Amino acid sequence: MKKGIVCLALLLWGDIAHANAQDDEWEAKMDAIANQVCVDIPQECVVIYSAYGEDAKGMPVNNLHEIAVEGPVIVVQPHDVFWGEGTSYQSKLLQNPTWLDLAKTANQMIHTTGDHHHVYLEDFEIVGTKDGVSYIQLLMGS
Repeated sequence: MKKGIVCLALLLWGDIAHANAQDDEWEAKMDAIANQVCVDIPQECVVIYSAYGEDAKGMPVNNLHEIAVEGPVIVVQPHDVFWGEGTSYQSKLLQNPTWLDLAKTANQMIHTTGDHHHVYLEDFEIVGTKDGVSYIQLLMGS
């Protein structure tokens, strides 16, 4: 009986150790992405990047240098008084912005609109076009 309990305990410990190693790897990859986003941001970095894919092991894939939107883009976000004091946001013209560009823009947007509840950059949607420029809203989660 003791032998069975010891074997079960060793199996469980092995599973826990494996899960902890995977958690550590996932956390290290996420930390690397977060650190890359926050480099060179003059304001407090509050955006959390969540628009990454996953590899076969379920680990985050750093896609920050991939182009997110082709062509000229302006990010817009109306202010919502429910989520904080601030103003509506409109970015400068971005040409072929990468996900890193959008993450840094999202950080500016959060500070401008005052919405510190929705800080997870998850995706974007095109809300209009004018004179060849795509106007997008960043999809922010909480």
